[in-house]
Amino acid sequence: MSTSLQSGPAAEAAPSFDAAIACAEAALAALRAVPASAASGAELLRVIEQAGVISTRLDALSTQWIRQAVAVGAITEAGASSAFAWLRGHLRVAPGAAAAQLHLIDQLELPRCAATREAFAAGALSTAHTQVVARTLASLPYDLAPSVLAEAEKTLLAQAEHLDPGALRSAAQRLRGVLDPSTAESRARREFEQSETRSLTLTDCADGFVWIRGQLDVEAAGWVRAVLDAKSGPRPATELGPDPRSAATRRADAFVDVFKEAANTGTLPTHGGAKPTLIVTMDYHQLVNDLGAGTLPNGQVVSPRTVRRLACDAQIIPAVLGTNSHVLDLGRSAYRASLAQRRALEIRDQGCVNPTCNAPPAWCDVHHVVPFALGGRTDTNAMVLVCAFDHRLIHEGRLIVAISLDGDVRVVRAVPGTERPL
Repeated sequence: MSTSLQSGPAAEAAPSFDAAIACAEAALAALRAVPASAASGAELLRVIEQAGVISTRLDALSTQWIRQAVAVGAITEAGASSAFAWLRGHLRVAPGAAAAQLHLIDQLELPRCAATREAFAAGALSTAHTQVVARTLASLPYDLAPSVLAEAEKTLLAQAEHLDPGALRSAAQRLRGVLDPSTAESRARREFEQSETRSLTLTDCADGFVWIRGQLDVEAAGWVRAVLDAKSGPRPATELGPDPRSAATRRADAFVDVFKEAANTGTLPTHGGAKPTLIVTMDYHQLVNDLGAGTLPNGQVVSPRTVRRLACDAQIIPAVLGTNSHVLDLGRSAYRASLAQRRALEIRDQGCVNPTCNAPPAWCDVHHVVPFALGGRTDTNAMVLVCAFDHRLIHEGRLIVAISLDGDVRVVRAVPGTERPL
């Protein structure tokens, strides 16, 4: 009879990935089983935050697993030519994301990234933040003293606690400029090269839209952002609620307003002997009867309603056609408010006449209360200043503007269902 002796408790089975994955899937199933509608707001916020930490820790584990898979040759055995090819082909990772992940794996192996690696593994540093910190530390000169590198890493990790990845990237660039003066010269060369490749194209589309594509260097884009940010704030809330436009729509409106304001200044250079002017061509009877379409110089077409709205603007010249397409009227003065009339309107109206709008005079169009095509007059007591947003609403019939005999301007919102487009 043989016996075996055991000095301690029964030996536990060695941990395995299969068992760990089964536990993780069970935990996820438990989370899915909890209805979000049954949780309080505080519970939802807490679980969202904790899920972000867990996701980051999984990303950190994934970098370790990929590094080990490469080291043991598993990638090659799977038939892939490289880790990049395997991520792209097997996991369908986008090229940029695959490259960034592999760069991060290499960077985190550097001794100067030890604290960053630990913070990433603990979930204290998001993947995006980790990429910024690791990339910055890896780019610093290798002859920097270890104490300087340690202080740089400490500084970046502290900033990552309250900055988003974009702001952290800017802070990291400034830090790198201090620790590595050569980066300033290389940045200057890169900025010059970028400025040489600037471009802007406008493409007419069949659906009536115009695609604007381009690229700007950092300085030029800074000017564009500064102006658009200043002009694209939401309109003041009204009794109907806040400004319904999205941020992208507000920027588009501001972008157009900048050009309209520039045209109103009268300081732009001439083009073919004339100041910048938009010409819209349309048959007179179609214009009056709301039929057909107007034509822009590039061949794009617009509705009669849009033509009448554009005709209010001092920088628009309607070319009205009669029979046989003969030009009856090309920009006669009655269509357009003179500079003196516009100045008088600016003094009187002090900006958009809609009391819920605070657009200054420079942002406004001159609007004929009665469209010229319908017999309206180009007199100061028959015109008002309105911003581009309200101008469109007026011509859609959603806002109504009236001027009393004593010159008081009144703007009211049309009752839904009673709108009468101009």
